[in-house]
Amino acid sequence: MKTIVQEREAGFVGLKVAGILAGAAVFGILMLHLASKADYEKRLSATVVKNTELSRKVAEQAAALEQVSGQLGEMKRLRRENKEIHELRAASADVQRLQKENEKLMREMVVLRSQLSHAQTQATQLRETARDAQQELRQTQSVVVANTAREQRNACIANLRWIDGAKQQWALDERKSAQEIPAVAELFGQQRYIPIEPVCPTSGGRYQILAVGLPPACSHPDHKL
Repeated sequence: MKTIVQEREAGFVGLKVAGILAGAAVFGILMLHLASKADYEKRLSATVVKNTELSRKVAEQAAALEQVSGQLGEMKRLRRENKEIHELRAASADVQRLQKENEKLMREMVVLRSQLSHAQTQATQLRETARDAQQELRQTQSVVVANTAREQRNACIANLRWIDGAKQQWALDERKSAQEIPAVAELFGQQRYIPIEPVCPTSGGRYQILAVGLPPACSHPDHKL
């Protein structure tokens, strides 16, 4: 049987071995931790470098994008100016077209004014001719009216003389006095002194036979024996 000293030595050796094993484990863990830390720092450094490179590229792309944006703005401005130039050219063409049309209208207006002046001159001449013709027509009408009135008066007076002659012949034939007034049927008719009863040629004129001693009369004031 082992003695107590041997047992103690054996236990002490076991503890020592356990401590060595534990130290080795701790050392292994520490070394593993250090290796992981170095790898992490290496990866972190690479990540920082990569991020720095990415930041630089992003900055370069942002600068390029800003430049492109500026170029796009300049292109838009140039397009707008080009559009304005085209619009101005179109407006200028319209202005030139309108100027040509205006010149054409002015020429036509000059011709129309000349034609209007000529037409006004002709109209004035025609008015004067018409006025002269109207005056001549009025004069002719006045002459015709005067001649007609004179002819009607002469015809009426001739009728009155005819009636007076028939009345005087009736008085002789019938031995009538100067105060007697013959009837119409005694003077006018197929078997009488005048075949048809005379009528005044003037509209509205009416004959009065009157007494034998008086001349017959017409209701027209200018028709008298």
